[in-house]
Amino acid sequence: MHDVVVDHGERLQYSVYVCDLTRQELVALRAALRRELHLDEDHVAIFDLGPPQGRASRRVEHLGRAPKISDEDEPAIW
Repeated sequence: MHDVVVDHGERLQYSVYVCDLTRQELVALRAALRRELHLDEDHVAIFDLGPPQGRASRRVEHLGRAPKISDEDEPAIW
């Protein structure tokens, strides 16, 4: 799973990643995860916090170096 997710985002800690994705990139990530997932052993949770400039910026607190937030117009999964 790590090799799949790290290609799409940044590892924060063991098994926790932040990915700034368009909807199309999220679909590709889900497909890649499903190919690697062992349904009887593995579990992956995806939390859509919405655009980083929106509500997520008020709900997620960062101490230290915060992740770079994209200025693109496309929706982001963060």
